[in-house]
Amino acid sequence: MVGSLFVGGNSDSHVVLSTIHSQKGEEFDTVIVLGLEEGNSPHEPPKAHARLLDWRKIVQKLSHATWRSPITSDELQKMYDQEEKRIFYVAMTRAKYNLVVSRAEERYSFGRKRRYQKSGFLDLSNDPKLVSETASAYDVKISAPASPKSEERYRSDGRVFQTKSGILVRSKSEMLLANEFTTRGMYFEYEEPSDNVMNALPDFTFPDYGNVILEHLGLMTDPNYFERWETKAKEYEKQGIGFFRTGEDEIRDISVTVDRLQDHFKSWTEQHLGDKRIRLIETLENIRRASQLQIRRSLGAFEDGVFEVDDSQIMAVAFCNDNFPEDSMSPDAASLSHSPMINNFQGEPVNWSIEHFENIALWIARRK
Repeated sequence: MVGSLFVGGNSDSHVVLSTIHSQKGEEFDTVIVLGLEEGNSPHEPPKAHARLLDWRKIVQKLSHATWRSPITSDELQKMYDQEEKRIFYVAMTRAKYNLVVSRAEERYSFGRKRRYQKSGFLDLSNDPKLVSETASAYDVKISAPASPKSEERYRSDGRVFQTKSGILVRSKSEMLLANEFTTRGMYFEYEEPSDNVMNALPDFTFPDYGNVILEHLGLMTDPNYFERWETKAKEYEKQGIGFFRTGEDEIRDISVTVDRLQDHFKSWTEQHLGDKRIRLIETLENIRRASQLQIRRSLGAFEDGVFEVDDSQIMAVAFCNDNFPEDSMSPDAASLSHSPMINNFQGEPVNWSIEHFENIALWIARRK
């Protein structure tokens, strides 16, 4: 059945039935997205504050959404709306060649027939030059992808280069950059959608540095590539996003290049977020290097000093405000005398204990 959809008669097709969350970072020749109706995507938000809190825990487990406590219903609703839009964007960017989006005018919900309106998200992605609309599934035509040209280089190989942190990237140059970042304790996220820029997957995003972006531009001699970059750069500027770029010639001396980038990141962060943030970042990067813990982004406000950890037993770490000058951290931050006021992560209870790394006291949250 799937094979018959292809104009080219590809009989070697198969189906992956999946949620959107589980396919972040993956790509497929053809993607079919179902349920683009108001109430499904965006999903109808929970009405009660307690239900929104439950939703927040689920999202924290499935994605990299941040949280803090306490938090108001309005703030939770804003987070909910942003996450729904981000999920939609992830769905729209999984396809290499063919994207089919489906919606229903009527569905049965809990045994009752219900009418649905078209999702407002569809207006965000409808380019009349590229999108055609039909009311019949029989009119949908999916073209089999052409064989890649031998000279094609732009993202032709997918994510095939594994970095020290375990993340797969698309080019050797990006791998070298990523490995240098990891060696220095600089946490990055690769090709994560930007909340403020549609149709953009930044190469590297650095949450510690206020989500500054690094784009590695490997094909600037290609006019189409250059034009895409110019469009993206203008959108970054319009949204006030801090962004930097590297080229292929800068990979030859990777250490000098990352020295320069780190200086730029610090200057931008100090200008926009203050010098206290820099002290926390430097300490965090020292701990990453000394401990070999895969410490990820902050869980809540950066100044709270609580960070997610990718480990089978350790779920989070937290700074003690005693280690920093006064007012460097928030009043709610942990200290030597009291642990963070968080008893569970992602629905799992944890025990906090103090350990020392590079003469820095650090609270460690382990699964019970």
